[in-house]
Parts: sequence; structure tokens; C-alpha cells
Amino acid sequence: MDIKNATKRFTLLELHSPNQSSKPPKLYFGYLLTKPPPSPPISLSLSNRIYLGPTSTSPSLAELMCNQAKINPYHFVYDPFMGTGSLLISSMIRGAIGFGSDIDLRVLQGYGVGRINSKSTYYSENCKYTVPKVMLNFDQYGLERPNIFRVDTTKCLLPEHVQFDAIVTDPPYGIRAMSRTMVKPINE
Repeated sequence: MDIKNATKRFTLLELHSPNQSSKPPKLYFGYLLTKPPPSPPISLSLSNRIYLGPTSTSPSLAELMCNQAKINPYHFVYDPFMGTGSLLISSMIRGAIGFGSDIDLRVLQGYGVGRINSKSTYYSENCKYTVPKVMLNFDQYGLERPNIFRVDTTKCLLPEHVQFDAIVTDPPYGIRAMSRTMVKPINE
């Protein structure tokens, strides 16, 4: 047995019951079948993200959500409430092809709701004038820009034959993010 260069990790779990007074705890012995999801690199931290919205999802939470959705390379992933793109960034870092939508054109175009983070290492004076600013987040990490469109999710505008491998989203919540509907479609 080579303890310094172990190839398997074994775990011992103890299950204690509140009703157990003198009985020993139940013991479970086993080994790890899969690795936990990796922590996102420091460079993904929100404090370094170039474009932030009022509810940008933390990279750790986004990674957990993508892990639960089992997103793999070349999967088509859709975020119907994409905002500043935190969940699509985590999906696309895994190699997925990103699609996103939002009803709030201000977020997608980069005015009024989101803000440029001047403390980001990616910041330059040109970032202030780039439209749509949400794309700066994908440029910052060297990712392909996702396919985004403005949509009212109360009406299905996607053709029936469109299929995604995963839909990963953090829907709007609270008074600040009250549900909205588009008065009329963009193309009218």
C-alpha cells in the first residue's frame, strides 16, 4: 500500500440517530465513485467580472447548477433569464454552445441596469462604449459569444423542433425583478 500516492480514496461515514443512547452509530465504508465539481478559477470571481447586473449569479453556484444539469461539450444550453450571462459562462467554459434570452432589453444592451466593473483586470476605457455590454463577459473569458435574443417567456416564440440539452436558469424573483411582458414583439 502506497499511502503517499494513493489511487483510491476511502470514506467512513457515521450515522448517529437522536434515539441512540447506548447503541453504536451505523457505519458505512466505501470509496469515491466520482470527483466533486472543480472550484471555478479565481479569474471567474464576480469581483473581477467586467459587466455586472443587480443579481449576477456567483461562479460557484453557477458551476453547481451546470454540474447538476450534466452539461458537457457541444451540448445546447439555454438560459431564458440570462441577465449578464453568469450561467451561460459556466456552461460554455464546459464546452457547451450557449443560447440566452431576457425580456429586459436594458440588460442585454447594457444600459440602465448593469454596470461596468472598473476594478476588473479586463477593464479598459473602451469597455464603457461597447454595446451590447453583456458580450464583454464572454470576451473576457475567451468564449464564443452566445446566441441571444429578447423574448417574453410567457409566449413561446421558439419553433417546436428546437431542442436543448439543458435549460439552466435563475428566474427573476422579488419586487425588483417583477414579471414583465413585452407590449409588442421586436420585429413589428
